[in-house]
Amino acid sequence: MAATTGGPGNVQKGIERTGYADFWSLQAQCAPARNENYVPIIIALTLIAQRCGALQHSVEPEAAVPTTS
Repeated sequence: MAATTGGPGNVQKGIERTGYADFWSLQAQCAPARNENYVPIIIALTLIAQRCGALQHSVEPEAAVPTTS
């Protein structure tokens, strides 16, 4: 997830340069500012989706987008 815009090569270089392999440390040391919220947002949405019933919310899927072959 940390490689969303920079690619896996940049993440690997950041790990090699800093010695940190977790998102939070890499983000603080070398991730571009535009990336700092991607992973926390994905984690938050995952937790909400997993606990949708417990939060007394329901999610209705959107209709499929028509495509042409």
